[in-house]
Amino acid sequence: MNTLERSRLLRVMKITTNAFLILLAVGFVLSLLSNKALFIASGNPVYIWDEYQEFSLKFKIIFNFLVTGKIALYVFIVLKMRKVFNNLTVDRPFEKENIRCVQLIGKSIALLVIFPFVKYYATTSIDSIHSYGNDMFFVYFEVIPLLVTSITVLVVAEVFRRGAEMYTEQKLTV
Repeated sequence: MNTLERSRLLRVMKITTNAFLILLAVGFVLSLLSNKALFIASGNPVYIWDEYQEFSLKFKIIFNFLVTGKIALYVFIVLKMRKVFNNLTVDRPFEKENIRCVQLIGKSIALLVIFPFVKYYATTSIDSIHSYGNDMFFVYFEVIPLLVTSITVLVVAEVFRRGAEMYTEQKLTV
């Protein structure tokens, strides 16, 4: 891969990750504004669930923590992936920074496993919610793919670590 192709690939990857982050932020802002616009138009507060206005302050805090925490973790993962991809396109795959970033990505994905359980226990403690997704069976459908992905990314980090060791040994012997 020559330098022109490499710089083009790097530019496309930067544009793609920036677009993803912008879409994530715009979606979050629009979801907030849509409720405000409906409130201004109708004069009545609009909630995600009709029962939301009756929830306790404790539940609302937990719910907002879940949303904010998940968004923060997704942004963190995308930024770390961007850093790894930048180093890969410049032909520096076996650096300690890449290994650390891939390990952080794997650990962040593992942290995402907590959110379905917190959501399940927060919503089942309220008698007024009986929705389709509150069964523990559906929680496991969210958790198991996240665990498999996390383990896979951590294995890839180990491969990167071993590759870095082999690369430094190869550089020293030549």
